[in-house]
Amino acid sequence: MIRSCSRILKQYRRVLIVVPILLISACGGGGGGTSVSITISPTTATLVAGASTPFAASVSGTSNQAVTWAVTGVGSVSATGVYTAPSSGTFPATATVTVTSAADTSKKASATITVTGTVSYFGTFTSAGSMRSARSNHTANLLTNGQVLVTGGLGSLGTAIASAEVFRPTFASFTSVGSMSNPRAYQSATMLTNGKILVAGGVDATNVPLASAEIYDPATGKFSATGAMTTARAFHSATLLANGKVLVCGGNSNGNLAAGNALDSAELYDPVTGRFTATVPMITARYYHTATLLPDGQVLLTGGVGIGGARLPAAELYDPITDTFTATDSMLVDPAVDTGRWLHTATLLQDGSVVIVGGDMGTHAANPSYLNTAQLYDPAAALGARFSDIAGTLTDPRGHHTATRLADLAGSVLVTGGFGGTAASGATYLASAELYDPVAHLFAATGALAQSRANHTAVLLPGNGRILVIGGNTALQTTDSNGNLQITYMTLSSAELYR
Repeated sequence: MIRSCSRILKQYRRVLIVVPILLISACGGGGGGTSVSITISPTTATLVAGASTPFAASVSGTSNQAVTWAVTGVGSVSATGVYTAPSSGTFPATATVTVTSAADTSKKASATITVTGTVSYFGTFTSAGSMRSARSNHTANLLTNGQVLVTGGLGSLGTAIASAEVFRPTFASFTSVGSMSNPRAYQSATMLTNGKILVAGGVDATNVPLASAEIYDPATGKFSATGAMTTARAFHSATLLANGKVLVCGGNSNGNLAAGNALDSAELYDPVTGRFTATVPMITARYYHTATLLPDGQVLLTGGVGIGGARLPAAELYDPITDTFTATDSMLVDPAVDTGRWLHTATLLQDGSVVIVGGDMGTHAANPSYLNTAQLYDPAAALGARFSDIAGTLTDPRGHHTATRLADLAGSVLVTGGFGGTAASGATYLASAELYDPVAHLFAATGALAQSRANHTAVLLPGNGRILVIGGNTALQTTDSNGNLQITYMTLSSAELYR
């Protein structure tokens, strides 16, 4: 006969004084350790066909924060928890995203996704209101709750600011959240697997590069300090890896955009320990480059500014399994036509290739030569044939622009704004926008921005597939009473939606 814990306690109440821990443990108390548990956020989502949205996992009861992601039904999910709806099929359709704890594989959490029909784009930009603070060279991250976090940047006075705000698509409005501990611009901001945002580096209000980093928690709307990088840097890249760590590469260590000190160092941020650890150096020192996570988990680094201000055609791959950088093909497919480039964009396409758009081949920031060319990188091709020149050219040469993959059937890429012009004409702020067709490999003009802008950000909203374009800077031209042209440079608070 099994006796209850209460009867045992009564019978041996004198023993309790001597061995309370053993008796409580025998009766099922808390001496056996903490159970692992896992949650997912959000638990439901609605997306148009072809759109993507991030999910976050929170693991408690163990120091092992590693998780694996899986999906049943339609669509796919990446190793970092980003779900992508199918571009074609019968709609509406459903999917279930499941995250599993590596510490205890019996512990799982799931979210349900409804995929509606494909989104139709009208090719027009409409106002999305104004931010609380004007800013350029800032960061913008889609949060798991569907809101967009906008952080730091250069404010209206041209110096780094600490403020942050969120865009709420439901109300088409911006709301202030807690400020960072440091003003910063040209920083990186990366979503972690738990849905929090890691903000690292950049320059402060005196244009000095920072080593500090901080974490934004959407649940509290506040930033908190985390471990500092091993090297102060700005104009660097930061990429979330499949293992949940963040790879930080290169950057500039003196804050001078035109003639900076290019870094070849790289480091990894571990969200479990909150620390950065130096990894092996890159093959080529670079800043203002691009970093793209490929489907096989490697990171592709392209172009940028190298030592002595050189505009780089070199590209390399980081392998997180071997912790090594290896050279891949050069962007000089045709040396008579191609060149090194910076201020370009690199966008992952549906087929796993990467389209590299525009940029600047100029030898100095004050001597620009913006490009109307684009290239494709195919990671599945043999070494020596991975880069290819796209025959179609951009409708406008541009750099400091944005490139965002749309939620249409083809996975088209929307290219907006930026600087245009040449050394002879000087840099021009662009209001033009164009679409890249990844099937025909052609660019075609679409509706123009309401406001010319460069150094802005653009984010795909998951619910309706619209693109949110945020902030940046521009130049206003007026004529004084004597007929003289007056140019006023200003930082923008406005935002627009591409429909």
